[in-house]
Amino acid sequence: MNVSICFESSKPCLFDQIIFNNTKLTKKPCKWQTGFKNSNFSLSSWKSSVGIEPSQSLTVVEIRKLEEILGIAPFLLDSPCQRYSWPYVPPTNGWRSDCPQEMRNLPSLLSNMNCYIDQSCTAVQCCMDVNELGKSLEIGIKIDPCDFRLTVRIEKLSFDVTLYDYVWGKSD
Repeated sequence: MNVSICFESSKPCLFDQIIFNNTKLTKKPCKWQTGFKNSNFSLSSWKSSVGIEPSQSLTVVEIRKLEEILGIAPFLLDSPCQRYSWPYVPPTNGWRSDCPQEMRNLPSLLSNMNCYIDQSCTAVQCCMDVNELGKSLEIGIKIDPCDFRLTVRIEKLSFDVTLYDYVWGKSD
């Protein structure tokens, strides 16, 4: 499982991190391809159009404008996650786990990200600092083996997929 943060559909993502690779999790309908609000959006072009140098950090007001332009403002959590507080600390290679079973093959995370595996061993949430937005964003994934359901969350935006009739090996 990879996590990527992309502001532009035609340029490389700002952030791309492998969360799970060959990791086994213990067992315990939305439109996935929402796309971009503006598929032609360019962060560098937008900065230029509002008189911001490419390497210049955004002010709070500029960040709010950017969130509105990108259409992400309604989906952001009211209180951003905090990588240096519960449930993310203390981390080992960026990870903290309450899973009673040993978790093997967890990759070392980038220095701007911490992840937490809950006691069910089927839910993971991650908090990552996004310098361009001057805040941290939280993502999560939960597998519910009893109801055969997969939930993927980015801040407040949540995708819920039933696994009863899911076609495995097909990209959504």
